Amino acid sequence: MTNPHALPEMHVINLDRSTKRLRLFNERNQHLGEVTRVTALDGSTLDREKLIRTGYLTEDCPYLAGALGASMSHVKLWGMAASQDRSITVFEDDIAVSHHFIPRATALLSVLPEDWDFVQWGYIS
Repeated sequence: MTNPHALPEMHVINLDRSTKRLRLFNERNQHLGEVTRVTALDGSTLDREKLIRTGYLTEDCPYLAGALGASMSHVKLWGMAASQDRSITVFEDDIAVSHHFIPRATALLSVLPEDWDFVQWGYIS
């Protein structure tokens, strides 16, 4: 990685059919600058049995199609980041990101140890 403390490239997960959600995400989050859209996996088209056989899912996982698609979309992006040895930030398309996110995230990343692996950004009101 070039700079482990720089704000990672930002991505938004979005289903191809969810154009309104993408438009709203972009309107709400203009302050972020460039955010790369990534096609979300559609949970209704995923092969649950194959996911169980390959160890991505347990038989007792209660996820409905939407949650499964979102989860596997995150897994896809984590795999990409790991294979390219780079950090990324991932957003879902139904959020509004704080106007303070970039400076606060940059500050937090600047104090992490060199060997950090994962930061889960989140806020629950």
